[in-house]
Amino acid sequence: MGIGNSRERNSSPDSLRHDLASAETVLALDKDPSLSPQQPPPGQRTLVKNASSVTSMSSLNLPNPSQIPNDCWMERLANVIGPQPLAQIVLPGTHHSGSYSITENSEVGPDAPTLLQGLHPQHTPGGPVAAAWARTQTRDVYTQLDEGIRYLDLRVAFHSSLDDIMEHLFDDDPPAAEGGESHEFEGLFVSHSLLGATVELVLAQIRRWLDAHPRELIVVDFQKFENFDDMAHAKLVGLITDSLSSKMAPASFGPTNTYNELIGRGCQAVVVYGDAFAEGHGLLWPRSKSLFCPEIATHKMDKLESFCNEQLAKRPTDKLFVLEMALTPSPDTIVDGDMAEWPGLQSLESLAGKVTPQAVGWLSNMSKRVGGLNVVSFDHYSAKQNDSVTLVDTVKRLNLQFPFYSRGSE
Repeated sequence: MGIGNSRERNSSPDSLRHDLASAETVLALDKDPSLSPQQPPPGQRTLVKNASSVTSMSSLNLPNPSQIPNDCWMERLANVIGPQPLAQIVLPGTHHSGSYSITENSEVGPDAPTLLQGLHPQHTPGGPVAAAWARTQTRDVYTQLDEGIRYLDLRVAFHSSLDDIMEHLFDDDPPAAEGGESHEFEGLFVSHSLLGATVELVLAQIRRWLDAHPRELIVVDFQKFENFDDMAHAKLVGLITDSLSSKMAPASFGPTNTYNELIGRGCQAVVVYGDAFAEGHGLLWPRSKSLFCPEIATHKMDKLESFCNEQLAKRPTDKLFVLEMALTPSPDTIVDGDMAEWPGLQSLESLAGKVTPQAVGWLSNMSKRVGGLNVVSFDHYSAKQNDSVTLVDTVKRLNLQFPFYSRGSE
C-alpha cells in the first residue's frame, strides 16, 4: 500500500474549520487519555506538497509536548500522526541502542578498531577507557522505549567463546530470564567495539514493552553483523521471529504505509534487516529497499549540521530516513580526552553532554522543513543543559507542526 496522488488544500473557511476541529481532537486526547484514537475515514491519505497554503498546527493552541506522556506519545497524537506515512513521522532514536550493557569487563568484539585490538585482543576485557568510549547509552532498551524512543539501532556480533564471555560480562551469575529461568546464550551479542548484552535479552525487553503499549509503533534496525555466516543469520532471524513475530509488520507493508494502517493490523514493530538474508522473508524489511541512513564520521559539530542539511534536501521520500546526530571521536580524543571545542573529555557520555543539547537545538529549528525529517538518532539522548528542551519533547512538537493531510475519496 502506498500514498495516492497529492492534492493541495486552500485556506477556505471549510478547510480552516477542519483544521481547528482536528486540533480540538488533539486537545481532547491530551485531557482524556482514555479516548480511543480515531480511525481514519476511508480513502487515500496524501501529504500536502504546498505547506504554505495549509494552516499548520503550530499556529493553533496545542498541548504542551512536555505534558504528553513519553511512553504513549504516539497513541496520544494518533489523530495527528495517524494518517501520515511512517516515512514522514518524526521519530526519536538511539545510536548503538544496546551499548548500555557494556562494562569494563566486556570482551573486545570483532568490530573493535585496530588500535583497541592491539591493546586488548579479542576474548579479553576491554577495560574502563574502552568501555567509556563504547557505551553510547546508559539506559536499557525497555527504559529507552518508555522514555519515548521509537527507533532502535542494533548491531550484532556472533561470538562462540561463551564460557569466556560469561566470565567477563558478569561479575555474578548471568542474569535470569523473566520467570526465573536461565537465559539460553546463543552467541549473539550487541556490539560496539566491546560485546554487550545478548540479543535474546534485548528482544525480551522490546517484547515486554510492546505488550504493555499496544498502540505504540517502533522501528528496530538490525544494520550490521560481525563474524556472521548463514548459520548465524538463521539463528538471529529465529530469535527475532520467536520474540516479535506477532507484533511485526509484514514485508508487504512499507515506509509509505501510515501509522493507522500499521496499528490497525496489530503491527507494532517494523524490523529492518541489513543483509540479503532478509530478501524474501515475510516479516523482515530489507534495509536497502526500505531505509536510507547517510553516514559521516566527523568530530566537528558544524560539519555534522551541514551534512544533515544537505541530506535533508535530497532525501528519498519512499524510504525511512535516518539522521545520526552523533560525533565520532578521533583516536587522539580517546587517548588524550581533548577536542578543540571541548577539552577534558573522559567518555562518550561527556562528549554527548556537549553535542546532544546542541543537536537538539538544531532539530528544534527545523519546523519550517518538517516533512523532510524522519528518524533522528542520538548518543545519550537524555543529555540536556540547564532548561534546554529534551529530544523527545522536541520530536513531539515537530510532529504537532506537520501540515494536515488531505483525504481523498475512495
